[in-house]
Amino acid sequence: MIADFVSADMGWLRSKDGTHNPHRVMKPGKNRDRYFMNEDILEQANEAMDICKDDYPEYEHVFVYDNAPSHLKRAEESLSARKMPRNLKTWLIQITKCDAQGNPVYNADGTYQKVDISMCDATFNGQPQPLYFHLTHPRAGEFKGMAQILEERGFETKDLLAQCKDFKCAPPALDCCCRQLLFNQPDFQDGETLLKATCRARESSHEDILVTNVLAALDAVPLESMRWFAIRSCRFMHAYSLRLNRRQAAWASRKYRGHRVLLETILADLEKASMH
Repeated sequence: MIADFVSADMGWLRSKDGTHNPHRVMKPGKNRDRYFMNEDILEQANEAMDICKDDYPEYEHVFVYDNAPSHLKRAEESLSARKMPRNLKTWLIQITKCDAQGNPVYNADGTYQKVDISMCDATFNGQPQPLYFHLTHPRAGEFKGMAQILEERGFETKDLLAQCKDFKCAPPALDCCCRQLLFNQPDFQDGETLLKATCRARESSHEDILVTNVLAALDAVPLESMRWFAIRSCRFMHAYSLRLNRRQAAWASRKYRGHRVLLETILADLEKASMH
């Protein structure tokens, strides 16, 4: 697996002196390198932003990612109706324990240590909505349950199940079960990903950095547009691997727009074109 940043205008992202790059190579799988996890993606993104800040501050940089699960990961305490119980219950979420530097803590057998924490508050009508009963309540600290949370939002839940079988709700139903109702609430849908939060923190910091994160839901893009983008990207990457510069790569991509990669005659064709 190779992970890197490439621009049609500037080529592969590298520092101007060539000593720094966010390039990553690994062989994922059992008994090989570990998998490229969200933590690795955040580390790589920060390294890429460091290069942009230090070497190319005159530009505004837009990082575009697809909607792979590792790109969409949210903070572990973020809102999620996925495992919520329907009724009042002692319920917490289990997350990986981290040290003061944010690194995961391991058990002796190499597995992650886990700790139980409360899920973060929801938001309804612009106000926080605690998911656990307040300390002054007779059931202080207990999880309210999906039914109670929905009733506080004005929904009738008396005859609603926790979820439809296997959570395969018959479309276009949005109120067929408690989980589907919560799943479609704005605050449950709009949680910020860790990747976007990382980029936003850099953008809003006191550093003079112009970085905007755009998380592209490519499955919402027309198929033909995705195909065109992928093929054009392949041509540019092939051009850069042949040591073509930006203008030469753009010329080659236009000339061979019907091909996924450039033809073997590209260098001869480029030399011939430069003579006219």
